[in-house]
Formats: sequence, structure tokens, C-alpha cells
Amino acid sequence: MKITLKLDVKPIKERPYHLNPEYKEKVCLELDKILAAGIIETIEESDWVSPMVVQEKKQKDETWICIDLKKLNDACVHDPFPTLFTDEVLDNVGNQETYSFNDGFFGYHQIKIMPEDRTKTTFTTKWGCF
Repeated sequence: MKITLKLDVKPIKERPYHLNPEYKEKVCLELDKILAAGIIETIEESDWVSPMVVQEKKQKDETWICIDLKKLNDACVHDPFPTLFTDEVLDNVGNQETYSFNDGFFGYHQIKIMPEDRTKTTFTTKWGCF
């Protein structure tokens, strides 16, 4: 995925949100888990920095680490037609012998971002930036 910014947009660095102390241990464990999986990496400096948001999972005693990218989203050029129509997707996979559906580990992290745009998704925590 390429993150294209509007012309004359200035980068925004936001401070981390206050973290409820009851989430501290859960957030540390989650950060360690996704760091070990290679989903995130530590970063020293970035022009764009967004705050982390914590969301409890409904089914388990776990938390999701989310990023508040509202200001980055506002600065982006939006594609009015970002995904294919369902019939196009089905035409491409039709008449196949086997189908596989695999969410895997952190399935919602499967969109790869262009290397030159990754720093735009930097998020900040009390433990540093990722």
C-alpha cells in the first residue's frame, strides 16, 4: 500500500494518550508479541507520529493495540474506488479446484506498506515509538 499525501501537507507529531494503568501489563505483552512477530519495529525518529489506542477484545481477556490515524487519514489523497467489485474477485477465483481461507496470526496486519511510507504509520507509547 502506498500512502499518498495531499500537496503542501505538514507532518503531525502527536503525544501519546494517557494509558489506564490496568492496561499497562497487557499492552507491554501485546507490544512484545507483535515486535517478536515482526509486525512492528522500534523507530527513533519520524515526521509523522500518531497515538496508540487500546481496545479490549470481547471474547478474551486480551487487548488490541490500535493507532489513531485520523490526522494522517485527513492528510491523505483518498482513492474513491480502493477495492475490486465482488464479481471481479469471484471471476478471478472461479473454477478453481481448491480454496483456502487463512486469517493466521494477526490477520488484520496483512496489508504491506511501501517501505518509504512506513514511517508515516509511526505510533507512540510511553515506552517509545514503533
